[in-house]
Amino acid sequence: MEKENSSASRHERSLDEVLSEFLISESYRSERAVAWVRVALCVMFSARLLFLVPERSLPRCLSGDSGALTMQAFLWMGVLVSFYSLRELRKSAGGWWSRRLSVILDFVVTYGALGPWIVWPVESYRGFFFMPEGCIIVLVLVAAALRLSRAAFLVALLVSALGNVIFLSLDLYLNQARIAYDVTEMILVACLYLAGVLIAALVLVRTKHLVFEGAKSAQHFERAHARMGTFLSAPLADELLKTGELKLGGKRCPVAILFSDLRGFTTYSETHEPKALVRELNAYMEVMIEVIHQQGGVVDKFIGDAIMAVFGAPEQGDNDAAAAIRAAHGMREALVEHNKVREEHGLQPLRQGVGVHFGDVVAGNMGAQDRMSYTVLGDVVNAASRLESSTKELGVEVLISEATIQAAQKEGAEELPAFKEIGDLSLKGKEQGVHVYTLD
Repeated sequence: MEKENSSASRHERSLDEVLSEFLISESYRSERAVAWVRVALCVMFSARLLFLVPERSLPRCLSGDSGALTMQAFLWMGVLVSFYSLRELRKSAGGWWSRRLSVILDFVVTYGALGPWIVWPVESYRGFFFMPEGCIIVLVLVAAALRLSRAAFLVALLVSALGNVIFLSLDLYLNQARIAYDVTEMILVACLYLAGVLIAALVLVRTKHLVFEGAKSAQHFERAHARMGTFLSAPLADELLKTGELKLGGKRCPVAILFSDLRGFTTYSETHEPKALVRELNAYMEVMIEVIHQQGGVVDKFIGDAIMAVFGAPEQGDNDAAAAIRAAHGMREALVEHNKVREEHGLQPLRQGVGVHFGDVVAGNMGAQDRMSYTVLGDVVNAASRLESSTKELGVEVLISEATIQAAQKEGAEELPAFKEIGDLSLKGKEQGVHVYTLD
């Protein structure tokens, strides 16, 4: 148990590292977005001053007004540095252009554009706290939080607090005769500033928390699905996780059934140790199941060393008959490679038989309320099983019914393996013979 907990904790730390890398990557994407927003805001505020604020208008700039020129200088510095940062971020996510420097730039531009109101006040000036533009400081704090970096946000808090203290002190020193703050107004401004700080902090903390918790919930879901899938079929595991309950019932649907079985494995097992036998069988099963899953099949059950797979239930694919044929071909190729590995370890090669048939079955949850499984029933299942058994008599590895090939070709399947016609085959329990093919 301690080993499992230790392994789980290592996995959790690994998840945290992956999420941290993801957040860093996303924060740099946010940085690019913030750079574009900075460009837009600087241009808008520059235009506002030039054309809507007489004291800082274009004529004042042309006449050499220090306040108007200083504001424009800082605003256009923000535009130029933003474009430079965009170029650097396009090259790489790191480099010298860090989120902290970007946050500092935001405040340099903000305070640089606000400073002239204090140093060169106009007649209507009443104080730093009463400037409408002062709300930009709070917006810059929120922008710092959107970078999803605690370090960047702490830098923003430090710089804004220091900037506010400096500006307030400078305002009281230079413009004491102009300003007239009362206690109520100062408390209101302080509350608004603190509210902005809290909102920005909440945006940062909640966003990171939701990302981490969402990822961990998804991880727990996948773990539960994987563990249940060890004992339940994939459809049952999906239904149990989604609804919390399982219901008996079924529906009729067209599917392709694939049966595979190892040849002579019973005799082989009598001369080998159980542990080694189970290890060999599991290695074979793992290879075959991977091929089935790659083609969209669902392993319905294991019957000793036999595998029953379904293509088309519980969810229908684009061309289930073709997928089953490709799976049979892939299993044949995979066994060749698997036998090479076995021979390298001094083990004798394995032989298998595969049968594939297509038609309508009843698919659903079968059994009782306290024990059930998702499976398929019908003549198609029996026929597929008997096709697999007949491979031994005919001396071939794969038998595919004509119905399966016709269904695959009807759906316009491409890249099907080559077939070799065998002819009609009489199957036990069926009055009419089944026309069958093997893989060439």
